[in-house]
Amino acid sequence: MSNPDDIAESGSATDRGPGAPARRLPKILAAGGLAITLMIAGYAAWRGTDSGEPAPVEPEPVAVDMSPPPEDWWTRPLELPGGYVLAGADVPRYFDATTGDRQSKALILNRATGRYIALTDYDAVLAAPRGDLAAVSNSDRPREIGVLDVPTGRVRWVRLPARPMAPPSWSPDGTRLLLTLRDKERGEEHLGVLDARAARLRTFLVGGPTAPESFSCTDSCVFTWMPDGTEVAYPQTDHFAQLSEARRHPRRGLQLFSADTGAPTRLLPVRGDVTGAYAWSPDGRHVVVQGQETPQLVKVATGEVIQDLAVADVYWAGNDRLVRLQGRKAIVSDLSGRIIERHPFPAELHDRYVVALGKP
Repeated sequence: MSNPDDIAESGSATDRGPGAPARRLPKILAAGGLAITLMIAGYAAWRGTDSGEPAPVEPEPVAVDMSPPPEDWWTRPLELPGGYVLAGADVPRYFDATTGDRQSKALILNRATGRYIALTDYDAVLAAPRGDLAAVSNSDRPREIGVLDVPTGRVRWVRLPARPMAPPSWSPDGTRLLLTLRDKERGEEHLGVLDARAARLRTFLVGGPTAPESFSCTDSCVFTWMPDGTEVAYPQTDHFAQLSEARRHPRRGLQLFSADTGAPTRLLPVRGDVTGAYAWSPDGRHVVVQGQETPQLVKVATGEVIQDLAVADVYWAGNDRLVRLQGRKAIVSDLSGRIIERHPFPAELHDRYVVALGKP
């Protein structure tokens, strides 16, 4: 068996990125060899008679605790509920008081080898859901974004016309990066779409004094991809409602724009901020948004709030299953909130945010 003490050393030198030293990770907690524990309530089906016997009562399904990943999980793509794999995990750069060092603790899937590698050269790393690219950034390059070729470790830095107001977001096919850009001096808001392989950036003015048509968003304003990758969504502030700095600003809907031309296309009656690239159900009928108080599950066609959710960090596993990444587990539930499965993460991911999902 491979040595579990050092994930980075299990790859090649190019796996670790340009000039990045092998990074030692903590030993994996004992997890292998456990059988899946199925907790299914027994039920003997029976049929009532004409004598007035009561109808049978269906038992309440009990959540299933899945077995932990194998000890050498990093030697293959880590499967997640819903047919996804873990493409990358990261935390913001941390401060080591002993050495005075500031380093990220990113893990990323090298699809060329099928193994995970450690990256320490960047403040933030976001793996693409498909393909072999990742977006990277460093604090000493505040007006640039890097496109990392994971197998070779080569990075192409792209100069931005304004500072990004939020982390970038990958298109569903892993070929383009979506950027929310704001020029504070001019009071302008720009939609940015970066062709990652060609390192070609296009920007479109959507708000400000010189915009041909201004779309007003205040408070937390971030562009997000629509599921098919042809449009992007931008929340719109409801200026007829009361605005307060103590609460998130109310929304009147989601304005959609063409990802190719930047032209406005339509307004959806969804009154909230889309929580991420995986917030839309596969059939497009539902979306998870951050409301003024809590995350919410919303019907797209009408804007009806179906229910409040416990956390915003969710993705879909089919049209009737939500997966939330909470604590040290991926928790699968139905749309009513009933927990169906709990999938534990490897020990190395316990102190990281899972920020990138991918398809095998």
